[in-house]
Amino acid sequence: MVESVIGVLSAVQGYLKVAAVGLLVVGLVLRWRARVVGWSRQQVVPVGVVLGTIGVGVLVASVWDVPPPPFGWVAGVTLGLVFVLRLGDARFWQGFAWALGGFTVAGGVLLALTAVTVVQSGRGGAFHGITRLTELGGHHLNPTYPLWWFPLLANAILGYGVPLAATLTLSWLAATRRDVNLPERAGYVLATAGFALLVLEGPAFTLIFLIFGGVVGVPLWRVLLGLGPAVLVFVLVGPSALRGLFHGILALLGKVPVHDPPPTTSPREAIRAVLGTAPRRLDDRPLLSYTAEAATAGQRRLGILLAVLVIPFVVAVFSQFTLDHGAARALPVVHVRTEIALPAAAVSVHHAGGDQAWVRQADGGVVRVDLAAQSAHPIPLSASALAVVDGRVLALVPGTPSRLVDLADDQRDVVRLPDNVAGEFAILGQFLYVGTTAGKLAAYDKNTGAALGQVDTGGRVARVMAGAGSIWTLHLPEAASLSGHYQLIRRDPATLLAAGAQSKLPRVDDAVVTPAGVAWTAFPPVALATTVDNDADQVAAAELPEVEAGGGHYSLSVGRDGRSAWLATRQGHVEHVVGRGSQRTDLPYDVVSGIIETDQGTWALTTLNRSMGVHTGTWPKSFLARWIEQ
Repeated sequence: MVESVIGVLSAVQGYLKVAAVGLLVVGLVLRWRARVVGWSRQQVVPVGVVLGTIGVGVLVASVWDVPPPPFGWVAGVTLGLVFVLRLGDARFWQGFAWALGGFTVAGGVLLALTAVTVVQSGRGGAFHGITRLTELGGHHLNPTYPLWWFPLLANAILGYGVPLAATLTLSWLAATRRDVNLPERAGYVLATAGFALLVLEGPAFTLIFLIFGGVVGVPLWRVLLGLGPAVLVFVLVGPSALRGLFHGILALLGKVPVHDPPPTTSPREAIRAVLGTAPRRLDDRPLLSYTAEAATAGQRRLGILLAVLVIPFVVAVFSQFTLDHGAARALPVVHVRTEIALPAAAVSVHHAGGDQAWVRQADGGVVRVDLAAQSAHPIPLSASALAVVDGRVLALVPGTPSRLVDLADDQRDVVRLPDNVAGEFAILGQFLYVGTTAGKLAAYDKNTGAALGQVDTGGRVARVMAGAGSIWTLHLPEAASLSGHYQLIRRDPATLLAAGAQSKLPRVDDAVVTPAGVAWTAFPPVALATTVDNDADQVAAAELPEVEAGGGHYSLSVGRDGRSAWLATRQGHVEHVVGRGSQRTDLPYDVVSGIIETDQGTWALTTLNRSMGVHTGTWPKSFLARWIEQ
């Protein structure tokens, strides 16, 4: 529901601003004769403050890799035209400067208050504030980064200060100024509507997110401090934007004479004015006076607005004293040093040495990632699976015929297979084994591609592995739900049938081949263990008390030394397991799908799902993120 609302608001405000640009261009042409000559100090100083502040925001954003603000280039063109139109208007620039400063501070406070990640062990409650911050402002917007205040400043200026100040001053121009021609006023009205919707897209959802955090255990002082900037933003901007729209439309309709009674102070009177029964006037009042009147006009409206803001905070405060937040704890989310954006949502990452990594996307697409140059390059093929075999990254490409290709060798065919062969695969000796989501496990000659036979595994095959002289399948039995754990089975490479008893191996979340055997994770008990035979007890088991079971399957990756492992779980939680101990790391992403260790550092394949995002575009988005440098 939230995502649908954001999408509609984004589309509407985009159309409004495009229309506003056209009208403002016409207005600019009509009033171009009014050039600025001999500026005074009162004109120069506010212009320098506004343009200098915006310039600082743009400069800091470019240096610290801050994504562009959500309002887009059309809003930038709109605001640029307004600046040119009001170039000699000292009162406009003074008002915009004060509004920009106040709203930048308010936005910075709101962003800083959400810079915390809190989880509740055993209850499932979580507030992933830092994940949302880094989604909004880039991977440097993280309190664990010593210079995080710089990207915070850029986001406060460009994401909060500029659009909020623009909304307020544009509504003021539309509703009160006399020295405005008809196209120009129409442009101000439409631009006010477009920028006002940004208030819902940015600060409003930040506020909602913070209130939700108070319910699940975010410290009370953060929630209470958020009330101040919230009131500043919504009490000043909301009523002023509505008034600007009403009065601007009335002026366009010719219902606002120059010397009539004072402006109306309620929506009812505004409707009467449209009907011609309550004429008003344009009075060129100062911005502060206009804003104060808009905020206080109608005590009932103001009371309702304050109640809407305060009641959720009261609920959050009440929950702090009535719910058990004793299990809630703040997590230090690690600072990601490098982030490489991928073209689409990705599901697996593979590395066979050097500075190249290979990523398979959810749609089957393959991407080559140059870790040294920090760039991603899509490959023109669609693969059902990738695997590292003998130091090479191979891809199984379904088709007529199907192919097994070597990605690093210009996608050269290793072998051609029968038509439409697809699924996870492994190679053992001279044979290729392919498991499908339909529950089949088939064997092929690795040299000729000839089919040698297949068996029904009785469940959806999620992975096929070769290790300890056997073929291993990780599959979900048909009787189990999709949330159940996988079954790990060792199979005879010749017959493809299960070898030995299955009772010794529990249901597992994931499994990978290691030099010592096959490593697997099982819940409960929360453990990482290695086995070499179905009939043997687990060996080298490590208890992982910090890992919370449930909520989906976790991915397991083995370190380059073959003795350590990485366990990636929900909401960016990663466990580095060495021997019988583990070390927890939390990354600012919604999902971690795999870990690779390279000469360039340790990289995680991550995904953002935009559960509370404010940017438009294609979601989910995946990245290769490095937080450990070699």
